[in-house]
Amino acid sequence: MTNVTGLCQIQLYHRGWQRFSNGPEKKLCQIKNEIIKLLQLPELQDFSFDYLDQMTYDNFSTEIGDKTIDFFEKVKKAFNKRTSDLNKLRDDKFHELVAKYGDDAMVQLKRDYYNDKLAEFVLDKMQLKMLVHYKDEIVRKKDPIFADSDSKIGRAQFYAAEKFIGNYAFPTIIFNVIILWLFSLFLFVALYFDWFKKTVDFLSSFRKEKR
Repeated sequence: MTNVTGLCQIQLYHRGWQRFSNGPEKKLCQIKNEIIKLLQLPELQDFSFDYLDQMTYDNFSTEIGDKTIDFFEKVKKAFNKRTSDLNKLRDDKFHELVAKYGDDAMVQLKRDYYNDKLAEFVLDKMQLKMLVHYKDEIVRKKDPIFADSDSKIGRAQFYAAEKFIGNYAFPTIIFNVIILWLFSLFLFVALYFDWFKKTVDFLSSFRKEKR
């Protein structure tokens, strides 16, 4: 069997892993899935990882472990740079507003429009874990309102800004209104044509014939 000690070097949220039932094979699958998701991000379109087929218990090696660590280090640097750039944009915008309206106006603006309780709820500030392991994925728990849903059938975490049908994104409020209208239309048609009564009658007759 190929040496898997390289797995122990990967510092990717895997403290306390067990060796078998909840161990290397499962965790390698999680890491592989997360690499696939990372490579699909527009911010990382220039990145590549040529060892996905070797991310198995039998094929993994110290060399693959080192390559995996190098990949995540590059990803970390890319995200750190993006975070720095976005923080600069935020700070520049804030200073621009302060220069235009003054410090007192900005403080009053926050008092008028920022809701601490709502922020605590949608950011899930009481959540102690930033990430959790679920099946073959690593699920983000921190600041869920800022996370995009992975579901392509309209499912999303509470207060998600967008929902997806296939590759198409819809603002949550528009998506929910459309679903409500479609459901209301279905109920109207069902009541108009008496589908519920016909269904009950059909099931009753079916049971009688079966007896």
